[in-house]
Amino acid sequence: MNSLVKPVETQFRKRNFLIIFQLISFLIFLGAIFSSNLSYAAYLVAELPTQNGQENLGTHIIIAGSGKDAGDQWLNIAHTQALIFKDRAQHGRILLISALDDISYRKKVSQWGYIHIQVKDSKFNADSLISELGHINLIHSVDFIGHNGAILGFMLQNSENRFYLNDIPKLQALKSHFGKNSFVRIMGCNTGWTLAPAIANALSVPTAGTFTFSDIQSMHESKTWYYNDAGRFPGGKFINFNEISFFEPQTCIQGGGCQRMKVVNIPYHGKLGNYSGTLPYMKYFCGSLQKSDCFRRMAESTQYLIGSTPLNEKPSLGEFAQTLADQFCPSSAHPERREACLERIQDFILGKTHLEKTYNSTSESPISCTFQKCEVEKYCPQDGGSCVMRAKKVNGPITSFIDELNAYVEGYKIWVK
Repeated sequence: MNSLVKPVETQFRKRNFLIIFQLISFLIFLGAIFSSNLSYAAYLVAELPTQNGQENLGTHIIIAGSGKDAGDQWLNIAHTQALIFKDRAQHGRILLISALDDISYRKKVSQWGYIHIQVKDSKFNADSLISELGHINLIHSVDFIGHNGAILGFMLQNSENRFYLNDIPKLQALKSHFGKNSFVRIMGCNTGWTLAPAIANALSVPTAGTFTFSDIQSMHESKTWYYNDAGRFPGGKFINFNEISFFEPQTCIQGGGCQRMKVVNIPYHGKLGNYSGTLPYMKYFCGSLQKSDCFRRMAESTQYLIGSTPLNEKPSLGEFAQTLADQFCPSSAHPERREACLERIQDFILGKTHLEKTYNSTSESPISCTFQKCEVEKYCPQDGGSCVMRAKKVNGPITSFIDELNAYVEGYKIWVK
């Protein structure tokens, strides 16, 4: 009896094992199909509805690149930026173009209230991005939000699908789509070394970029923006309510409305190498624009910053100074240090104090810049290590920081007159 049972049990176990193996194989197959389909559905396009949008102002375009290790935070920041546009008295149509790192992104933007959501079944690369921009007759602003390599380019779908210098000639075809008030901001790491000045030259549109890390900040219970990393905020907790950046305070749903990007005040030292020289703010380039026109647009763009106070068209000089100081002063876990910088910058803009032409809000080595270019170079070590960007040595004082502040003030006077 027992000798008959054992073979039957063995066969039963083998059959169960075979069924389980086939089931696992089928699930892996389904997962492969799903992943394949998701990789082809590379990005989405959606519109944030607004009752007070003015068509004659054009479209505000917000581009969120692939998050990778940042998860959905680029999407969250893109939504914060969209809400800023919607909050301001002067705004046009608001359009989001985002990498689709996860299929849940579609549901998320729907919960945020976006309409006309389209999931695109093609790669999110320079060609598809330029094609999307080409459908828009009048572009008021473009905000890039995501990962960037000074030598590699801005990441759209993944490391292989980026927007970089070799795509600039294609962008020139859109020059007529930009209006008399247009501007471009590229929020990410190291976007100012090469990409921002190239876009400014191609489009004749003021374009801002960075020369170091651009890190993620969240809204703190002290009603202040802080980097959400240990040692970079003064204790306490982060909250889901933002009453400092908006005229209509925002309850933040799934992060949107309570996150932003902020330039740090040290040179870039990361996985792409060790760079030398930095600027602790987003630097604008004017291309072929006359300075007066460029500076005016720079000043007007401040009303659409994710800042520490909301601005509308033609703010007071005090409000304008507060907004600029937030951008030019580094964040610190020690509030008194930042407060001292904020006071100094605001007093300078208001004409209450004098700052030396060489003043900088960081002790790190600055980069010498005009509004057409910066004195920088790409350096590739002979030992075959990674190529990096570095500031060139120049004769004479470096006045980039104060020059940028003065340009904003000059532009403000033109804007509000």
